[in-house]
Order: sequence, then structure tokens, then C-alpha cells
Amino acid sequence: MNRWLALGIALVAVLIASVYFFIPSRLLVTKIVLLHCNRYGADRVLKDTGNWARWWPRDGDGAGAGDRAEAGNETPAKVLTYKGVEYRLSRPLHLGEAISIDDKGAKIPSILNIFPLGSIDSSYLQWQFTRGAGWNPIRRIGHFRQASRLKTDMAVILDSLQHYLEDPANIYGITITEASSNDSFLVETRQTSNLYPGTGAIYDLVKRLDRFVNRRGGKRTGYPMVNVDPLPNREFLLRTAIPVDKAIADSGDIVFRKLVHGNYLESDVRGGPALIGQALDRMKAYIADNRRTVMAIPFFSLITDRALEPDSAKWVTRIYYPIY
Repeated sequence: MNRWLALGIALVAVLIASVYFFIPSRLLVTKIVLLHCNRYGADRVLKDTGNWARWWPRDGDGAGAGDRAEAGNETPAKVLTYKGVEYRLSRPLHLGEAISIDDKGAKIPSILNIFPLGSIDSSYLQWQFTRGAGWNPIRRIGHFRQASRLKTDMAVILDSLQHYLEDPANIYGITITEASSNDSFLVETRQTSNLYPGTGAIYDLVKRLDRFVNRRGGKRTGYPMVNVDPLPNREFLLRTAIPVDKAIADSGDIVFRKLVHGNYLESDVRGGPALIGQALDRMKAYIADNRRTVMAIPFFSLITDRALEPDSAKWVTRIYYPIY
């Protein structure tokens, strides 16, 4: 009997010792995913907490981003859930976010960082937390199991974020493509005004250019192109051009230009001036993120004839941004 008791005590002692041997006193949980994405673009997505619901994963019971706010002190965008665990966005960091994990009352601070890799369009996400395992062997096992479960959930959340970030349209809100142009001919004119140029002013210049080209035996070969720049004296400079099939001599304020071969960022935008302005700002962010060099001023190709379509919501405009 004493022998069996001694064996039992020895076995319990071995099990307890193994808990302390295999489970460290401080648990470190780290998940890393690689991104084919610029780190600054990824950081803007993280900082835009109101849109985390767009990429936050859904669990089996349908819980997801913004399921509840606590005591009216937090907006839904600040509280996200996955499999019953709440994730609160504590504070923004440089290239990252501090996230508090609340697992049924156990609050665990964590850090989600974005780190660069070798190329400008590559980075990686690292989500990490540490937690004391405790000296009580039962609790130590429980904390270890909790950490393992949270690590699995964090991997799912990061995978969802990875897939979202690797589509540039999710980062910039528009589809941006890069293309090369062939040499082409343009005729251009310009005018200044105290008010932002409207459709009438633009198409008056387009008609004038069309008449000028027709009188000289040429043809327009594409859509009108426009650029509007604010001037220091609060006026606006409107440049309007049309592509033509041959070289034509200058006359007065109508000048011939040769559009040389080069690289352009392109994006098609549906909507009026406000949406076009937003798209232009997003292209500028893309250029800054990817360290591209601007070659010349951007211009707009009016795909939709605005003189025939009064509804600006139906306008399609193609933005061209010359870059190196």
C-alpha cells in the first residue's frame, strides 16, 4: 500500500514538475504574416478603425466587427469580437496599433506592428502579447491553453487582414493601373476664371479646338482632356486639350503639343468633381507610398460627354498621372 502511495506521489510530482518545465513562467504569443503591400498603405487601413468591419473575419455564430459597445463609452468601431473574445483598439502607434484582448474578463494587452521587408511593396504584420503563466499549476495549464487558443484566433484575423491588404483597391479606394503611352499629338488651349470651371466652360473650349482642327484638315482621335489648377490670386486655370491625328501649327492661344512616350498611372472614376478630387488625392497617396516621381501634372480624360449627360453620377472620367 505504501509502495503504491509513494508511486502515486512521485507521479504527481513528475506531472507538476513537467508543467513548470514545459510551460514557461512568461508566455510569449507571436503571429506573423507576410504582405505584398506597402507598409504605409497598410498603416492607413489600420488607422481607419471605422472600416475594420470590412476585413474582420466572421465566426460561426455571426459575431463580427462592432457587435457591441460598453456603457455607451465606446463606438462599435472600437470593439470587435471573434469567437466570443473582444478586441479593443487601445491607441494608434507608428506603423501599428495597440489592441487590448478581453477573453471573458481576462484583459491582455497586445501590439500589432507593421515592419518593412526588402522592397517598397513588401512588409509583414507581427501581432504579439506576453502574459505571466502564474505559479499555480492548474492555472498555468489554463493560461497556456488560453494562449494557444488566442494564437489560433489571431492567425485567422491576420490572414483575413492579409487578404484585404493585398488588394490595392482596398487600400486606396480606387483601382490604379500603370500603363505606357505611345507618342501622340495634342492641341491645347487655356483660360482663367474667378469660378471653378463648369461643364459649359470646358466644352466651349472643346468645340473651339474641334473647329480649329477641322479647319486644318485634322481629326480628333480621342476623348477631351482637362486639367484645372487653382492660382495664387484665387482664380482657376483651365487647360483643355484634344488628341489629334497629325501635327498642326500653333495659332494664337491654341498650341500644338507632342505627348511623348512615358509611364502613367490610370484610374477610372464614376461621379462628379468631388469624387474625382478624392480619387486624385488617393493616387497622390499611392505615389508617395511607392516613392514614385511625378513627371508632369495630372490630367483627366472625359470619357462621358458631359454636355449630353447632365447627371454627374453617371460621368466616367479617366485620370492620368505621369510618373517615373
